[in-house]
Amino acid sequence: MNELRNKLLRYLRPLILPQAYPDRMTTLQHNLHNLAQWSITLGLVMACLLFLTNPHPSKIYLSLGGASFLLILWGLVTSNTVISRVLSAVDRVDQELDVARQIQLKLLPAHIPQSPFFDIAAFYYPAQEVGGDFFDFLPLNDHQLAVVIGDVSGKGISAALHMAQIRGMLGVTASVYPDPKHFLNVIHNALCASLDKNRFVTLLYGILDFQAGTFSFMRAGHEGLIYVSQSEGTVKTSDVLRPPGMCLSAVNRDVFDSALEEWSFEIHGGDMLVFYTDGVSEAMNPLKEGFGEDRILEVVTQHAQRSAAGIANALLDALHDFVGTAAQHDDTTLIVIKFKEMSELAADK
Repeated sequence: MNELRNKLLRYLRPLILPQAYPDRMTTLQHNLHNLAQWSITLGLVMACLLFLTNPHPSKIYLSLGGASFLLILWGLVTSNTVISRVLSAVDRVDQELDVARQIQLKLLPAHIPQSPFFDIAAFYYPAQEVGGDFFDFLPLNDHQLAVVIGDVSGKGISAALHMAQIRGMLGVTASVYPDPKHFLNVIHNALCASLDKNRFVTLLYGILDFQAGTFSFMRAGHEGLIYVSQSEGTVKTSDVLRPPGMCLSAVNRDVFDSALEEWSFEIHGGDMLVFYTDGVSEAMNPLKEGFGEDRILEVVTQHAQRSAAGIANALLDALHDFVGTAAQHDDTTLIVIKFKEMSELAADK
């Protein structure tokens, strides 16, 4: 059987076995079902075996050309069977990925925090059905809100599973260790014990204090934080803030801890914070040019007078125009926080 199969695949043409080999004919007749099954379960290789026997060896009922024609017809039947099975398998995978995507979306914040002092807009879109980006807003008390954004290395199902694991740590850890350095060290140590050695996570964690009017944050290898300061509609300063810090689970705890540095600054009405993942800054156009932080800074500065949602939409529109027909290779996550000016607060009242 194996000898016959290998010969057919090697020459890819009909093969006639003379009556001089009755033992082979008997073996083939007994294994006809197995041959048919073999032809169907080759996967995506469209090959098949058609077994024809002549009940009267003294007469020729079918020429070699006729046998080739029948083989083509049989090949169409088996090919369609294979294609049908493959499409069914693909459909099942698509359905499972859709369920996974719905589950992952439910892991993200269901509601964006509302406050008379600031306006928040958030956007998330995975490069595949599921992805490794995540963000969250964690109320610490009646006057402090923690903001988290991060990115698990890689894409697809494996990154999404790790994202779900990390997402489950955030709220519990922040409630016990709200301080940025304690928070990042606890997350880092937990991930070192659970992630594969070739996996790492970038994360930015900050605390917005409404009473003190400050924002304090640390960065674990993540993209920088864009800060735009303006007064009465005029931009005073705009910059990408990038305090030192290494990726989570990439180094041992002592090296990670010593690299962290907390930055803190005052927040005033009209100021803006923009958080993003590398799916924004490193998005490429058809010429393989990156969008870059300079473009992000330029767009948000040009639209600084708009609401948080307006600024986010302007940035996403600029990103879409820049990327054009190029494929999306990484998840896209964006958070914009716009602090209201005194005139806006008075109007709200």
